[in-house]
Amino acid sequence: MEDIFIEVEKEMREVEEGLVGFRGKAGGKDAERLRKLLEISGVVNSTLQLEALLGLVMDQVIEISKAEGGFLILVNQEGRLDFRVARNMGKGEIEDAQSEVSHTIIEEVIRKRSPLLIEDASQDERFARRSSVLDLKLKSIMCVPLISRGKLIGLVYVENRSISGQFTQDDLGFLCLFANQAAIAIENAGLHEDLRSSRERIKEWNRKLDQKVRERTEELRRLKEFNEKIVADAPIGIFTTDREGRVISANPVLLEILGSPSEERTKQFNVLELEPIKEAGLQKPFKRALLKGEKVELEKLSYTSYWGKNAIVSLKLAPLRGRDGKPQGSVGIVEDCTQRSKLEKELKRRAQKLSLLNGVNKKISSSIKLDKVLRAIVEGAKELSAADSSCIQILDEGKTDLIFTLFAGECPQKTPRFNSAPGGIADWILQNPQPLVIPDTAQEGRFPETREKGIKAIVALPIMSKDKVIGLLRVNSQTPREFGQEELDLLSNFASQSARAIENARLYEELETKVEDMERFNRLAVDRELKMVELKKRIKELTEEVDKR
Repeated sequence: MEDIFIEVEKEMREVEEGLVGFRGKAGGKDAERLRKLLEISGVVNSTLQLEALLGLVMDQVIEISKAEGGFLILVNQEGRLDFRVARNMGKGEIEDAQSEVSHTIIEEVIRKRSPLLIEDASQDERFARRSSVLDLKLKSIMCVPLISRGKLIGLVYVENRSISGQFTQDDLGFLCLFANQAAIAIENAGLHEDLRSSRERIKEWNRKLDQKVRERTEELRRLKEFNEKIVADAPIGIFTTDREGRVISANPVLLEILGSPSEERTKQFNVLELEPIKEAGLQKPFKRALLKGEKVELEKLSYTSYWGKNAIVSLKLAPLRGRDGKPQGSVGIVEDCTQRSKLEKELKRRAQKLSLLNGVNKKISSSIKLDKVLRAIVEGAKELSAADSSCIQILDEGKTDLIFTLFAGECPQKTPRFNSAPGGIADWILQNPQPLVIPDTAQEGRFPETREKGIKAIVALPIMSKDKVIGLLRVNSQTPREFGQEELDLLSNFASQSARAIENARLYEELETKVEDMERFNRLAVDRELKMVELKKRIKELTEEVDKR
């Protein structure tokens, strides 16, 4: 950025030195030219629209030089010529502009990066024999480079085919001064166009990001429903209360244990005020959980509910804490002791699965770096399935192959052949985007992977985004194993969460790069605008000084 300031200041000094050169010639013509230069400066700096600016520059060049025709040519990053404006004295467009100029003269100016004045091209030994000079009958020509920050960005080419010696050194000097201003204005307009385009791209990226957020919100809603379904389907009674003891929710099993006709009727009660609670000696345990945040466990309670149903139950109470760590309510688990052994085992399994699912989902959502997200996914799949190993394959961008990315767990071979070769599991998933379950590889002969030594059971799931397969998640067991529907649902839900995390990580990486480009263009445009204001002020001061003389 410091180099840009130095180059801009250098360009300003060059323009000022050119203006000072006119002060020694304070005649009417020179003073008029200075006034004209100031007027032109205001015109070319009146717009930041590149196409409009190029037209204004060309019109002003033809007017001040009295040329029959003029061409404004930009030089792109590859060094190619781009004929942007070609007009005659009447402001009419010149057709087929590239064939109406001497490319030899243009190449000479580009090579030397200095202005060129030719009084009569047909008599100039440097160019007289060139085919373009002969065919076009060229005579008076001025060609001036447009240089900004030491970089050639284009040329101004004017001609008169009727009169020799039409242009003088004074005309060339004045055109050079104008070209210096025009070059700065053109580059500034170009930066403005880049900035505008960048803003449009950022706007589109924001739109896509908003869509991603909406999709993520919907996914979280579905996850919440999934978790609520787990609670609702749990084979034990579960309820929650607020800090005052009012019942907030109760699952169907609890309603059955209590003999309650509905959840709405159950939610009408306060556990601290309910007579059966007091009679069973449960009021103090509830207060300890709600007010002190203590966990309470009571076994084999004889309890008669409000609706008269007798039961022997165990009760577990735990506080629900807010962000400040203080109790905001409680969650309770009521268990029918006649089914204790079975229910304890099921509760432990489901609680672990739910906790593990939330934990791995938190891990893959806690990072926006793609490599970390992929690592969390492959490790989370192994944990969720309690498998011996797991791997993830991501679709190679621009291709149709799933490439091996990450592997976790014990593998019987150093280099597993997880590829998308025809006939393989990955190829099958690409063609049939649905879960594939192989409980015993000894009974499965369709896929080469089933013959890998040590792998006895496989589950492969597609990772989907916008109805397209972007990857494959696979878990392996070293012993034959049946995978239940609940496990498949859990893994499918996790694969869906993984797809969202992968897409978000990719989007963030792309957005981060574009934002950095946007900030750089923004800073550059602001710096250039400040320098142009300073330059215009200086030109005006010098003009006023000349007028006074």
